[in-house]
Amino acid sequence: MLKKFQKQESQRIQQIANSFCYQKQFLNQSFFIPVKVFISIVVLLILLSPPLVTAATFVVNSTSNESEFSGTIGDGECLTFSGVCTFLAAVVEAEQTPALDTIDLTGVSGTIEVSSISFQHPLHIIGGGDVIISGINENFRFYGDGSVISGIEFAEFRNLILQADNQSFTGNVIRDGSGIQSVGDGNLIEGNRIYRSNSFGAISVAPYAPLDPNIQNTGTVIRKNIIGYDKSGSAAPGYSSTGITVIRATVLIDDNTSHGFRAGFYLQQVSDSSIINNRIGDYDGATGNGAISISGVAGHGIWSIDGTNNLYTGNSSNGHNVNGIYLEGSQGAQVLSNQLMNNGNAGIATTLPGSTVERNMLVGNAGLAIDVMSDGIINQVSPDGIPNPPTISVENLNGAQLFKAEFNDSEFANTELTYCLSVSTACPSDVSQAEFNLFCGSDISDNSGSNLFTTPGLNIIPEGRFITSTVTTPDGSSELSACSVVPPLEPEAEPLEFYSLNAWVLNLKSAKPLLGVFLGSGTNDVSTINIDSLQLGDAQGSVITTADVNEDGYFDMLVKFSGRETGASCGDTSLILNGEIAEVSFERELELRTVGCNPRGNVAKQN
Repeated sequence: MLKKFQKQESQRIQQIANSFCYQKQFLNQSFFIPVKVFISIVVLLILLSPPLVTAATFVVNSTSNESEFSGTIGDGECLTFSGVCTFLAAVVEAEQTPALDTIDLTGVSGTIEVSSISFQHPLHIIGGGDVIISGINENFRFYGDGSVISGIEFAEFRNLILQADNQSFTGNVIRDGSGIQSVGDGNLIEGNRIYRSNSFGAISVAPYAPLDPNIQNTGTVIRKNIIGYDKSGSAAPGYSSTGITVIRATVLIDDNTSHGFRAGFYLQQVSDSSIINNRIGDYDGATGNGAISISGVAGHGIWSIDGTNNLYTGNSSNGHNVNGIYLEGSQGAQVLSNQLMNNGNAGIATTLPGSTVERNMLVGNAGLAIDVMSDGIINQVSPDGIPNPPTISVENLNGAQLFKAEFNDSEFANTELTYCLSVSTACPSDVSQAEFNLFCGSDISDNSGSNLFTTPGLNIIPEGRFITSTVTTPDGSSELSACSVVPPLEPEAEPLEFYSLNAWVLNLKSAKPLLGVFLGSGTNDVSTINIDSLQLGDAQGSVITTADVNEDGYFDMLVKFSGRETGASCGDTSLILNGEIAEVSFERELELRTVGCNPRGNVAKQN
């Protein structure tokens, strides 16, 4: 076939060459290459060029482990001696060329037993979810950049390794053996279910040389995997130590569900990564799935060692033996809006200051809600590089709630502060909680490192709830403050109402008294009026009776004052009413009209 191809090409080139003469100028001299020599050179170049290849699709129609018929290897067809296409035969054909071939397993179901295979070229291996590839203590290594493995159930393998870059491992099941390992850059591990695994991590990401500190894995995405739970949803962690292990890499870990193992997520020297919206340990009411500490080691939901500038947000990490999130030697982390509940020690523990910890739900943890320095105490000694937690108080003011956060730490003078206040339904002894975030606000400390942050409540918080807060500086967050209980909400104070009953017309010639009524209300109890304090001008007041004059359900007080003793003169238009109610002074200016005066403004004489 090759000779036929060479003859055809020679004839075509001969026709082209006969139509022109190759001429080249060199030092103003012309020389000619003979046509036959030129043809020989072109043919040689064609023969030395790599052949053009196109991607092929091999449709597997048998679960047999029979290999490709030796006499047809490399012919581009998947065919065994028995006349079927098996997985192994498809692999043999696909490995003959570097093209991105497809092995289609969607049309078969059942178990395919295999030995170890190193896939040297990129492949698409696609199943419909009904086929099991069983490799008892065997290894599958994928070396082709851009390989895609999807819809397959892998059972009992010793190793499954993505050895190259930009590979995709999606929608698979892995059980009863190794998990999946990724050493290349830019790989996608998404939508897989992994259970009863026995590798260190059910999912592991590490660079090609994990012991070389100069090599970093980048760009891998681990998303929407279910780890440590079988197809029925029952816990089946197997013998792995972690759900997800990442070593010296920059990754996205998003929306995974993982059993706690000994550590749900184990992250070593991970930097500039996002760990978001994951569920580790107990969730949806299930219990007993948290990380287990063995001989005092591990037991954390998320365990980061020597990490830098990582984001942890939207995660739930509950029910672990030790900490919900443990940042060991890690700096610059942002731990925001996570749910960390019912852990055996702290909700969040760090061994170094400098991380931002805000708006997290921290409930039912046996230790501190936030434990900076992982020492079990609230750090309030200066200088220690850690902002002191604020002191919280709640006051009622005219029917509204006023929240106050007082900060004092001389290390942080003239520093921008961010307060994040939370509310809880309970506050266990010596352990603060943060159940729901109320709001965050900012202010600046003074020259001594003090600040009083005051803000009205955006919502009415029922009495008996508890308020706590963190404060964050550019150098990191404080631990959670002590609880402050919400006092009963007092109704908004209403002004004391007083009305005259005889239009406050003062006849200076008459001994008729001036009458008035104090109206009682929900905030003004007329029985608390100090009668001896009532004074209209210079006249002392006295009580006529108490009764519900306006029939609103509250007692009212009728009082009288001697008009002649008020000290009012002809032409006066007002009098001042003074008194006390509930030991609070009040003063009212009341309109007045005087009668019985002559045109000169004096009291008219009686005939």
